[in-house]
Amino acid sequence: MKQFYFLMIVLISSVRLWGISLANEVRSVDEVRLTIPFNNGWRFMLQTNGGGFEQQNYDDSKWQSVTIPHTWNSIDGQDGGSNYFRGDGWYRKTFVTDERWKGRR
Repeated sequence: MKQFYFLMIVLISSVRLWGISLANEVRSVDEVRLTIPFNNGWRFMLQTNGGGFEQQNYDDSKWQSVTIPHTWNSIDGQDGGSNYFRGDGWYRKTFVTDERWKGRR
């Protein structure tokens, strides 16, 4: 019986100490990992040769809006013919980062 009480005291003490150590692990909001969905808001266009598409100020407003993952040859690549597009597909996405993220990975 003494052994049972001793084990209970050790167990309760361990749980309390573990709880204290967890309380010390609380971090500020700025230290917490932030996960941002990045699959929406992409633009897409089929074009073999570039036309400044990689430039930050390029106007892609007439491009197709897509969500990633995206298959750009799903129709012509499966029609059984060899007339599918052979060239480059361009994807673009514009996003703004928060100043508080500076220096973070």
